[in-house]
Amino acid sequence: IGTITITGTDSAQFSKGSDTCSSATLTANQTCTLTATFSPTSSGAKSASLSIPSNVATLTVPLTGTGTAAAAQYSTDFSSYTIGVVPSDWTARWATANSSWTVQAGTGIGLKQLQGVQTTDSGRLLSWNQVPTNDANIEILAKVMTHATSGGGFAPITVRASGASQLFDYSAGLGLDGYLYLWKHVNGSYSTIATASFASSGSTWYWTRFRAHGTNLYVRVWADGITEPTSWNIAPPASLDSSITSG
Repeated sequence: IGTITITGTDSAQFSKGSDTCSSATLTANQTCTLTATFSPTSSGAKSASLSIPSNVATLTVPLTGTGTAAAAQYSTDFSSYTIGVVPSDWTARWATANSSWTVQAGTGIGLKQLQGVQTTDSGRLLSWNQVPTNDANIEILAKVMTHATSGGGFAPITVRASGASQLFDYSAGLGLDGYLYLWKHVNGSYSTIATASFASSGSTWYWTRFRAHGTNLYVRVWADGITEPTSWNIAPPASLDSSITSG
């Protein structure tokens, strides 16, 4: 066997790894191994070929792959925002009366935090204008705290939200009753999708990771200061739902 090479239109998108075949002499029933890696630098279909010369003939093995665009990422620790001011690139949605959102000094990641105060229990949502609203597959990681002393879900994370008087959304949040909740609004009607036992306390930071991919919903929570768990507190099949596909 001669030296094996990668040729073709997108040969730069593929590379050889372990190669015990080039320059090898094989007798009957002997084998060798070669690995090829696909590392696309752009999206779309890619193709190349492995050219394997020998004293008999040159064998050509097709290589194909499809590059996909990397998922966009957005993050903030609110350190660039002015204390005591409503963040200008966030939008209050749904019920906006009897509540306020301002950036305050605190113990958040950037020693600042987005803080909401409300005097009634109607649905409220604050969305970040930097994040596109047309991607149904999304994952949010947030550090949250409540100063409440009792009650159900608090400081929820919301995905696929839409509507005004008739709300649509998936939301996940801890409760001070010993449970993590995953719920939805469809045409303004609330229903619980799944729950998981989780003891939490007021005035304590927790992390929430909420992923929506197709009809699969995943929620993971853990206390600030400990390593993120590898397992999900709520995961399919308990959290399969097809009610809301975008937002």
